[in-house]
Amino acid sequence: MKRYVICLVIAGILVLGNSKPACSSILDPGGIGNRSLGMGSAVVGIPDDLMSAFYYNPAGLVLIKGTNAMMGSMFARAHLHYKSPEGYDGENTFDAVIPFAAYATDSCKPVTLGFGMYSTLGVGFKFKSNPAFSNMNGGIKSSAGVMFFSPTVAYQINPKLAAGIELNIGYGKSEMNMPTPSGYLTTDVDGFGYGTTIGLLYKLTPSFNLGLCWRSPMKISEEGDANLAGVNGDVNMDFYWPQMLTGGFAYKITPDLTFGFSLKWSDWPRFDRSKMEFTQFPALNRPFVQGSRDGFRLQTGAEYWINEKVALRIGYVYDRYSFDSQWISPGLLECSFHEARAGLGYKISNFQIDAGFNYTWFVNRDIPASINPNYPGKYFGKMPAGGIEITHRF
Repeated sequence: MKRYVICLVIAGILVLGNSKPACSSILDPGGIGNRSLGMGSAVVGIPDDLMSAFYYNPAGLVLIKGTNAMMGSMFARAHLHYKSPEGYDGENTFDAVIPFAAYATDSCKPVTLGFGMYSTLGVGFKFKSNPAFSNMNGGIKSSAGVMFFSPTVAYQINPKLAAGIELNIGYGKSEMNMPTPSGYLTTDVDGFGYGTTIGLLYKLTPSFNLGLCWRSPMKISEEGDANLAGVNGDVNMDFYWPQMLTGGFAYKITPDLTFGFSLKWSDWPRFDRSKMEFTQFPALNRPFVQGSRDGFRLQTGAEYWINEKVALRIGYVYDRYSFDSQWISPGLLECSFHEARAGLGYKISNFQIDAGFNYTWFVNRDIPASINPNYPGKYFGKMPAGGIEITHRF
């Protein structure tokens, strides 16, 4: 047993050291974990796999019997476009790998203990340079992401009600390369932050579950180096990540067919507090965005077990944009989006293999120069993604 735990911890350290933030149209990815990916992330009411429990509802750990360990990854390739009125036409070329791992045991019943590691709350873009356009001379590259290590405790309060709480230890890393009126700017910063997630799971009937999950706000203060037109300096970036509340249900239409639905609210106006401050270049001090609005995400999906070994999954996600048009740029590109999801699960002996796939298409966003004089134009695109994970029950 100990060697499996040690291997998982080592793997988590490697993941933490080599991961890159998610590539997304917004700072909150459409899904984490491949079973939940296939179900449209609508698992707050049926979080009975490891990553669904750690990310969507920690109370779900009580549904996972025995001792289990899991590792997996998702891969996304974005095709995001920016077209300016002056004629710049560029496509984002940023690929992203989103790794995750988890471990849980119910050996202390009615308490279940575990920890998860995953990367979320991130964004990455890369647009090529075109010297004919001053706002794209040198190109734009930006990445910001958070890797979480989350020790978790879940408790079966009574046969109908379970609760879970986890500590979120977040390591954030950000890089930004972009032209400014004072010259080309590069930054590289990192830092830590802390938060919590609390989940509730209530079995209303043997076939109907209600789920509720609250993710606390988190501030990550990052420090590092900056370079402006060949001059070195220091920079501090404070990221105020929002609180998030997800509620939903899961209904077993038959013993083999489950339907899930959830609605997620995100307090993105809190992100307006995020700012960057330069010691040597105070003229560049500024917030990242202002005037953000609450985020709402609709998630729905279904899972059907064809037999004891094979499951099929489908899902759909819709998310509306939250950032005001005057702050949008090729380095912080945000649009409303739709996602179509599909997935496959397969059990063999003490292993379960889950694969998930999604196709995202972004609603065109046309921003006039009267609102955003720095980066007006059209923003649009698509993003296929997929992944695989393996869970072993000891």
